[in-house]
Parts: sequence; structure tokens; C-alpha cells
Amino acid sequence: MKNQSETANTTPANLMALYISGAILNVFNVAISAGILFLAAGQIDWPFAWIYIISYLIFRLVSLYISLRHIHWNEGKKPPLFDRILNIGYGLTHPFTLILAGFEFNLTQSSQAFAATVQVVAFVFLILTFALMLWAQWKNPYYFSNATTFQSEQKIVNIGPYQFIRHPGHAGLFMLAFARPLILGSRLGFLPGIIGASIIILQTIREDHLLQQKSEDYKNYAEAVRYRVFSGIW
Repeated sequence: MKNQSETANTTPANLMALYISGAILNVFNVAISAGILFLAAGQIDWPFAWIYIISYLIFRLVSLYISLRHIHWNEGKKPPLFDRILNIGYGLTHPFTLILAGFEFNLTQSSQAFAATVQVVAFVFLILTFALMLWAQWKNPYYFSNATTFQSEQKIVNIGPYQFIRHPGHAGLFMLAFARPLILGSRLGFLPGIIGASIIILQTIREDHLLQQKSEDYKNYAEAVRYRVFSGIW
């Protein structure tokens, strides 16, 4: 992990180069997602699919900017194999959601599973989901690290969305698992969505337990902020 003096050596020019290269990679990855979605659908005349793809790209580019703002906490030892498997599992639910939603659209030739008004509400839900995740990323310099690699010098973040729930990033990922099939008007897309949401719940339980074991400050924080993911529920 870089220390503060090493971080200071990261010049604006280097950060700009990192952002440009990262942005190109993100555009490429989102283009692959779009290709999967539209190939499965058999057409590109699908407004809500375009709305999702464009929103998703903007989210990833803003998230990239924030990750570089916290670059000194983005490097460290890899999380354990089990955690990496969970991350991969959640990541795979995205392309499977796109494939199933595309095939369903291809079969019906329209997103008739949900009314257009529901999809408009789903778009608002999607934007709120992205906003929650970006807010958490902005306020938490350790957002992109893993609880299993928690370092003693890390401080417990209790500002922004962390005033209300202990894992707003996980809350966003949970919401995203259902926002995707909703905005794409796909019932089938909820199958990988449910799997993804279940993985997030498992990750939350695991990481919260680890943090309470590793940090007395986190235990005190957990007593002050009772809810992990769902305010007023859990």
C-alpha cells in the first residue's frame, strides 16, 4: 500500500494519464455490455436499453475519477480467495441479466413485462442507486479496499451516507441488482438479480463481522449506527 509521501509523487499529469487510460478501458467494457445486450435482443431499437447503457457508462467514469482521488488506498494485498469468488459471482450476474433481458425483448419484440411508467420509475431508482454509491465512494477513502485487508491506520468513516447505514456501497449494489431488470423491463433478469442481491447480503454479513473483530472503533460505530444496509430494517 502506498504511503502519503508516495501518494504525493502522483502528479496531476500522471493522474490524468491514469484517468484517460481507465476511461478508455471503461468505455470498452461498457461497449461489450451493450454488444451483449443488443445481440441478445437482435436489434438496437430499444430506448430503455440505451438509457441504461449511457447511465451506466457515466456512473463508471465518475466512479473512476473518485477512485483516483483516493488512489493511495486503492493498492494493497488482495482479498482472500473466497471474497474474490464472491466478487466474481456478483460481477457475472450483470452479463447474465443483460443476456436474459435481451432474449426476453427479442421474444416479445417489446419490453411488455412492465409498463413504461414502471420503467421510468425504475430509471429514477437506477439514478438514485448510482448516486448513493458515488456519494459513499466520495466520502470514504477506503471504499475500494476490502474489509479483509483492513489496516490499523484506517479511520472509521461516519459521514455522508455512513451516518445512516454502515454499508451504503453494498446497499447500492443490492439495489442495482434489481434496478437493471426493472429498467430493461425483464422478468427473467430478476433471476441473476436475486443471486446478486444474495451475494451482497453474504458479503455484508462477512465484512461487518470482520470489521467488528478488527476494530474497536468500528464496534463503537456499529452501536451508534444500528443498520447495515437497510435503514430501519437491517
